[in-house]
Amino acid sequence: MKKKKYYLMALASLLMAACSEDMETSGPDEGNGGKDGRELTFLFSGTAQGYVPYTKAEGGIASNAENELSTLDIYVFGEDSLSSANPKPVVLEEILRSGADAAVAANTFALTTSGKDNLVTISVGEGKKKKFYFVANARDQLSLADVQLHKTDTVSFKEKLGNSQKDLIACPMLMSGSCEMVLSDVSKDNPVKVELMRRVARFDISNDSEETNFVIQQIALSNVPGQGPLFAGSEWDAAERVQLPLIDFSTVSGSNAGVAPGVFYLYPTNKTTEETTGEIKFNLIGHSSSSEDTQVVPVKFFDIHGAPVSIQANHRYTVQVDPAGQGSLTATLKVEDWLVGDTMDVQTDWGTIGLSCGDAAFKDNRLTFEAEKAADADTPITLSVACDGVWELEKDGSLDWLEAKVVTGEGGVTNSFTVQILTTNYSAEQRQGVITVVNKNQPSVRQSLIVVQKGNQQAAITFSADLSSIGGASLIGNVLKMPASQKEAITVQVATGISGWKLKDGSYTGLSVSKTDDALSITPAENKSTNSRTNTITLTDGSGNDLTTLRVIQSGVKVGTIVVKCTDLEETGTGSYSLAVDAKGFPETGQETGQNNHRKISVVAITGWEYDIIYPWDEVQEGGTVEKGTEWLSVYNKDTNNGITENLGTHNGSFYLKATANETGEARTAKIKILDTATYTSSATITITQAAAVTE
Repeated sequence: MKKKKYYLMALASLLMAACSEDMETSGPDEGNGGKDGRELTFLFSGTAQGYVPYTKAEGGIASNAENELSTLDIYVFGEDSLSSANPKPVVLEEILRSGADAAVAANTFALTTSGKDNLVTISVGEGKKKKFYFVANARDQLSLADVQLHKTDTVSFKEKLGNSQKDLIACPMLMSGSCEMVLSDVSKDNPVKVELMRRVARFDISNDSEETNFVIQQIALSNVPGQGPLFAGSEWDAAERVQLPLIDFSTVSGSNAGVAPGVFYLYPTNKTTEETTGEIKFNLIGHSSSSEDTQVVPVKFFDIHGAPVSIQANHRYTVQVDPAGQGSLTATLKVEDWLVGDTMDVQTDWGTIGLSCGDAAFKDNRLTFEAEKAADADTPITLSVACDGVWELEKDGSLDWLEAKVVTGEGGVTNSFTVQILTTNYSAEQRQGVITVVNKNQPSVRQSLIVVQKGNQQAAITFSADLSSIGGASLIGNVLKMPASQKEAITVQVATGISGWKLKDGSYTGLSVSKTDDALSITPAENKSTNSRTNTITLTDGSGNDLTTLRVIQSGVKVGTIVVKCTDLEETGTGSYSLAVDAKGFPETGQETGQNNHRKISVVAITGWEYDIIYPWDEVQEGGTVEKGTEWLSVYNKDTNNGITENLGTHNGSFYLKATANETGEARTAKIKILDTATYTSSATITITQAAAVTE
């Protein structure tokens, strides 16, 4: 059998993601770096010439549209106390954006071309060490609208997700990259090379209908991940699964005449075959060159050894259609030697099964129903089967709106089956399912029937809401997302031609829902857990039949890491610090606070926090004894000494620590623990050691 191969290659310089709308989200204030700080130059290789390959060996395999840099935003994070040997989350200091007014506007820069490269020169605030995140073609990404200067840290920033996918992903591609540097090591005259990476995978289809006798008309994709991470290295496989619109392959350049590049793009996922999430459904729909009978060829994400194959960002997958032996019909992923690449062969043949039906709804192995369930829907349509052997039906169990049954005739002979629609389609989009007749003696011989139920424009239900005042909230399609802190009611407008729709009774977690004539009022309780919570709201018609659902997802609390800073503080581990104190106490003279013997402790946190002073006798294990001594540390805050504390307990803030003189001949220790008040799981601890009194 003739074989053609495709290669699944690790991409060297560009990750793909979705950017299909032209709108720009309104973002945060962008800091005060701009023109007055240190100048740096970054080089983005190949982006000016359309030469950002998927692999170095493949050269310019990427199209100009896939390489386009329409916009570029640079997020600058910094924290001087960090060490490269033990990096910690750092805080957002500045946001710099490309733009035409770069010559006069602060926080704006120009993209300049140098041969096949793009160059960017920016000015950033002073500091020892900086972390830069580069995001291209991302002005429409909703998750970037709620970042906050001096609050958002790299932990929460790297968790940002792309927009929920409802339509096919299109160019220009969202790309991202990052780099970290000590500012004293670089200058604007020595550009820092940055690799931008696309955040989705590309799929090419290779089919020569003259050789394969197979003409692909459509591509159907369902149960694919609806979101993906904006940055490489972020673990994300809990995305909502979605069904994409049918792809009209006949309109794609190069279709059925060789390789059609960039037919569609998908977000990455490791879960392509798992039962818990459901396997990705990928079907090639077409017909033979000599017949109009519809044929469906499923593509499976398994290699030749039966191992699942994941979808990885910035990888290119090519599905190769090959002619096959008589009676065989398979679509599998075969893994060859790693140096050669991975090979996916789709083998097609028509077998010996034929379908026929006298109903006008049947044509070319396609059965079409109206959107509304007809009054005579209980009378199914019968289709005859011509097969050389015993056969059976295969139907996706998720198609609960469609029923197919084998008809047993006289003497137990089976030569037909029935199909009927069970429910009205309340969506404006048509829906379709596949019923396959399989030869039980030779399962590779099969014939598919496509069942289509038309869309219902009159019964379509759409949701809308004004979420402009709620940071981190979005409503895309039938999915409403809100931040963990949300506790005020959200009004969701319901637009539909169905009169008398109802809210189905149901129980919700941390949520109350009520209905008005044309809207839903959704009131969440504040989510104080680190886990997100999801509720499903169901709408029905007047007879109680389900119409549609609205998924409500409230994110969990993002605790992040508590960072502590003060004079002479030493970091001893993750969240652990040490501070030495003279026997006489802290040496500060009180110029800032009006009092002597105070040490200012600054706290960087993304949630509320509290402090607790812990002495050795407070940590005695059961059965042990430590004599209680003098409590020699005290904290001044706004409740006890008005004006000293800056925003104690409200995210970023500070307090003042005082130590009384040690008049004993022994050193003494105590701890002060800063703990988040959102989940009580994140903390930072300072161990304070006071020297013994000096005797003369």
